Amino acid sequence: MDRSSIQVKVRYMKIGLIIADFKKFTGAIHAGDHFKNPEIQFSIDAGSVNTHDKGIDKQICSGRFLSVKNYPQILFSAINGCIPSSGGILELTGNLSVKAITRPITLVVNSSVLRVEERKNVASFNLFGSISMKDFELECELNDSLEDHLHIQTTLFLQKID
Repeated sequence: MDRSSIQVKVRYMKIGLIIADFKKFTGAIHAGDHFKNPEIQFSIDAGSVNTHDKGIDKQICSGRFLSVKNYPQILFSAINGCIPSSGGILELTGNLSVKAITRPITLVVNSSVLRVEERKNVASFNLFGSISMKDFELECELNDSLEDHLHIQTTLFLQKID
């Protein structure tokens, strides 16, 4: 997953964005041939957050927000693979666990590409969605200036292992 990325964005004071990348994560996919109906799981090292502002990173890692000392991992586990919605858009529904709170979320699969690299099947998935920070009890000094919705953007490059 060396080309993969997990990023979150939140609107700040209605004019700007705080963008955070998670630098350390692992994932797995269980799927049929050609990555049909994939079930995706990933684990994020919560302390690997990087906004390029050490003060904001410290607030995100604090006990009021991610509480990385007590809950070092953020977990996602898909349920039932990618399902086409009524409009034909693929959706991936699963459980997201942040701190000790687990909630169902649905991510839109913007694109999924299957190709062969070095005689191995490789797939890439772009996933988008959002969560309510209140639902996961995510708080920080900036809360009064932040929009409640945290937007998630994930690009996963996966290789089938025989």
